Amino acid sequence: MKAAREAHGIYQVVRSGGWEAAARARAHTASPPTRRVSIPRRNELLKSDVRYWRERLIHSKYTEARPARPKEFSVRIEDEGVYQYFPLGTDDAECAAGRALKIYQTIRTKGWEAAFREFPREIAVAIFWSTSPVACTYTTLYTLPDADPSSPPG
Repeated sequence: MKAAREAHGIYQVVRSGGWEAAARARAHTASPPTRRVSIPRRNELLKSDVRYWRERLIHSKYTEARPARPKEFSVRIEDEGVYQYFPLGTDDAECAAGRALKIYQTIRTKGWEAAFREFPREIAVAIFWSTSPVACTYTTLYTLPDADPSSPPG
């Protein structure tokens, strides 16, 4: 019964303040002998930490629109109930995580519209041809951020 009450309390904290609030509450209530000085687990990392974004890198499927970079990482960034996928232009995980953090910081400081103007977005489109049997086609579209009109897209 005690575990159920504790789980319910954690659930309420996550619902009202998110995972970061739950991690802070857990760290605050842990007694000194049980605290560890290890690397935080995935759900305890803050979004301002590049390691947070390293854990969230993905290789998108259906990237035919960008044949020159089939293995590049992408990331799903969510803030205040809005999310978008962003291609990161590299298959190097550390570099990609740094770019994801930069995009997130732009969203937090300047807003989504500024991020849309500065960074390309990735939009997956599915076309369902039939529901029985299921037949569908997927592709990914990419936006182009504001750029010098004289330079070629790249």
